[in-house]
Amino acid sequence: MSRTQCRSAGGTVVDDSNAPSLTVIADQDGNKGIVCVDMSAAKKQ
Repeated sequence: MSRTQCRSAGGTVVDDSNAPSLTVIADQDGNKGIVCVDMSAAKKQ
């Protein structure tokens, strides 16, 4: 998830130091969520 996609959904990226495999996002109320991507599966195309 890019910063632009997160912002357009009304949230913010809190930590993307391990992106794209792990990104911490938050909504306007401060609730946090984690977006995880299995990179080994993502590379099998």
